[in-house]
Amino acid sequence: MAVQYVTASMWEKIEPLLPREHISEGMSNRHALDAIIYVLTENVGWLTLDRKDWEYHGSSIWRRLRRWQDLGVWDQVSPILISELPGLDEPAKERVRTGRRGMDARHYRGWSRKPQHSS
Repeated sequence: MAVQYVTASMWEKIEPLLPREHISEGMSNRHALDAIIYVLTENVGWLTLDRKDWEYHGSSIWRRLRRWQDLGVWDQVSPILISELPGLDEPAKERVRTGRRGMDARHYRGWSRKPQHSS
């Protein structure tokens, strides 16, 4: 069963900051935020989010976080989460602040989609 991290008082502060999502997508912002918090605070992989518990695949929830980051929303939401989520250690606070679980493959210098050929 999915964990609910977002309290009513937190949601009152965060909801106005989030963009309205398309109804066809179906996933509420609050549900997505709970899943994002779970991944970042527990330091688990996005693909470990089970549809039976979270209703949506981890990649869908990750895309929602990315959209919020691209819009600059996460920079406003993360300080609220850090100040109001109980018991976060420093690594968890950093993951919440950045919205990243660890090394993002796009930021690894040696990473490339193309096979490396030696000359």
